[in-house]
Amino acid sequence: MDNSCRCILLHVRELSEHKKILECFSEEFGRIGLVISTNNHIIPDYFRLISVEFTGGTGLKTLQSYQYEQKFISLDATKQVAALYFNELLFYLTKQNDPHEWLLPFYLVSLAKLKSENSIELILREFEYELLSKIGFSINFEQDVDGLPINTDFWYRFCPLKGFERINQQVKYSVNGSMIFQLKQKNWQTTPNNKIIKYILTSQIEKILDGKILNSKALWPKKHTNIKVNK
Repeated sequence: MDNSCRCILLHVRELSEHKKILECFSEEFGRIGLVISTNNHIIPDYFRLISVEFTGGTGLKTLQSYQYEQKFISLDATKQVAALYFNELLFYLTKQNDPHEWLLPFYLVSLAKLKSENSIELILREFEYELLSKIGFSINFEQDVDGLPINTDFWYRFCPLKGFERINQQVKYSVNGSMIFQLKQKNWQTTPNNKIIKYILTSQIEKILDGKILNSKALWPKKHTNIKVNK
């Protein structure tokens, strides 16, 4: 059975001496694994939209051909690490053959923002926020873990995969109800708000990853290292 789709390369895995598995993400099929013969093909570039033709059913598929659909995107070293982080989130947080048609265009827009803008932290937070929302792990900024409305008079702590828990006193990374409403409105530009939304989103991601290691973590410049993923 012949198929074709547009996709981006997320990750390359070894299969044998002359064969590799291209882990890709597409609009039509979601994440797919394509077996490529390195005798016949050059592995495509990362961070670049490609059109592929392949054969196969629901498991691994065999790449027949590919061509680029966009020009190479030149990113500096830090922005390449950010793009690698995008790839790793897509690889670990999505399932095979589970399409999200909106996600590939959103990824490409995020790459374009990385190239043209300097606010890397805000671009990362936006990507994390939207990805979590669309794959079923959105954060409830309106109610606490007990189902009560967030109250501006109270303090809360964030519990990954659960939500905001009301507490009696301020502690590290606690957040008051007023700030939670600001976070909901994506008012992340101020230093305190940016710090707490980073903690909330990366804590949620760390919980979902359940110990998986992100290679991009080790590559971040020190001022960006706040993605905690432990074995």
